[in-house]
Amino acid sequence: MNKLPALRLARHAYLDVLANTQGLLRIGGPWLLLSWALLLLSRSGSALFTIAADLAVTVGAAAIAVVWHRHILANEPLTVRMAPVDARVGRYFMLTVILAFMVGAAPLLVLLMTGGADLVGAPDAGAVESEGPGLSLILVPITMLACLYAALRLQLMFPATAIGDQTMTPARSWALTSTNGWRLLGGFALATLPIAVAAIALTIALGWAADATGSIVLSALADLIAVGNAWLQAPLIASYLAFSYLFFMRQQGREVVPAAVQ
Repeated sequence: MNKLPALRLARHAYLDVLANTQGLLRIGGPWLLLSWALLLLSRSGSALFTIAADLAVTVGAAAIAVVWHRHILANEPLTVRMAPVDARVGRYFMLTVILAFMVGAAPLLVLLMTGGADLVGAPDAGAVESEGPGLSLILVPITMLACLYAALRLQLMFPATAIGDQTMTPARSWALTSTNGWRLLGGFALATLPIAVAAIALTIALGWAADATGSIVLSALADLIAVGNAWLQAPLIASYLAFSYLFFMRQQGREVVPAAVQ
């Protein structure tokens, strides 16, 4: 099988989002404003608004991603006024939750096993404390990288879910990406990390300036950047995965035909 052109596909993901900024504003703008408003309201200390803000960010990202996948794979225009939440988005969201749990659970378990003995009352906690943290610094990143690699091998299920391709099972996604796992991971990092790093740095800078000046406006802008990160990541990731999906399908000699138009 040919090697996945990860760098080129990551570049195409950026170009695709830049070329369709109006479409992103149309389908995702309301989600961005809703998430921002709920995050601002959560600053009052209400747990309800905090939960609502988190849901708006995650469900909104899934809704945007599904529309974006279909924009690339089914040539559907980005004309809907707000990315809708339907059964397809529900399946996409649940898949996101499952893979996120898979990525996070194993490193957390390793962390507890190697450096969290004091949390469970180990009798010789002093010895664990002296050795555990050092071992955790080695094993936790390795475990996290392994989990990310495994998760990326299953990523073809996301565009498949968006277009209703029920033949794309976890086993099939794993098999198709067998020689391109690290390339998938590298391209994913190229498509997401620049925006993530810039958003985190800007959020921290605005938060520091807000604390130093007591400015409510700067604090609100920091919140906007925080939710804006997820808002931008959704189409970038969807573009990269959709282009990757097309690559692997064409390697199999298959044309992509969405379930809705079969």
